[in-house]
Amino acid sequence: MKQKKLIIILILIFLLIASYFMLRIFDPFHTLPIVELKDNLTAEQNESVTNISYIEDVKYGKVISKEESIDTTTLGKKKVKIEIENNYGKKREYIFYIEIIKVDE
Repeated sequence: MKQKKLIIILILIFLLIASYFMLRIFDPFHTLPIVELKDNLTAEQNESVTNISYIEDVKYGKVISKEESIDTTTLGKKKVKIEIENNYGKKREYIFYIEIIKVDE
């Protein structure tokens, strides 16, 4: 009898853990915002661009970061951080990279 109770408790614990991870992966309640970036993630050297200018759309949330200019004086990859908020008020940081390129004239 004790073994049956133990097995039932272990199965219930497993099901609870599995359902938690399934909800996190599939996100049926849309608690995780989906950030859509523009197709072209490049900027010319010394071009005036901002952290928000590369955001196409945010599904299930919005951008709450202030618009800040990105330093494009040096060539190479640049890390861009923005803060987004989901529809339930939870804030999180979103990071993407842009490429600073030199344009031949």
